[in-house]
Amino acid sequence: MAQIDPLTVPSVELYSPGLFEGDSDWTEPVPVLCLVRDTSPGRHRVNWTIGAEAALPGSAEEGEIEPDGSYSVRSYVTISADQWNSGAIKCEAYNVKNVTEKVSASLRRQDCVPVLFYGLPAVLLLILVVVSVSCVYRRLHKTKTDHKSSDAPCHPQRPARHRTVQDYSTEYASLNL
Repeated sequence: MAQIDPLTVPSVELYSPGLFEGDSDWTEPVPVLCLVRDTSPGRHRVNWTIGAEAALPGSAEEGEIEPDGSYSVRSYVTISADQWNSGAIKCEAYNVKNVTEKVSASLRRQDCVPVLFYGLPAVLLLILVVVSVSCVYRRLHKTKTDHKSSDAPCHPQRPARHRTVQDYSTEYASLNL
């Protein structure tokens, strides 16, 4: 097993089936996994916070040596569908020798909502602005040699219509009787 530097800060990750499937209507119980990477045996304890309830006990913490030689700790908790739908789930890894040292991961399912409602329209607006600026720039800086090619994306060329000049003059016949 690779020796872990005591100054190395472990990483904490949360996993749940709903995180990947996007399903908000789970039946009970909902399984949640906390994975603490780059730690060593007995170095960290895992505590859970669900909503306003602090320090919920998880499953017995299981340690495992990863294929790369690092050591990881896993802790499982099952929660109710109401707790899952509330979306506030937190896993903290405390150093057993220094309780002030902690690393945490939170899963707030509502965090994706602002990205969808504000991010997507912002990206579309940015694309519209870039296309508009590009068209204006091309119109202002076009040359005679590339007139048709530079104007094509911004304003489609229409075939020229030839106007015919009609003679509207009227001829009068003489009335010499």
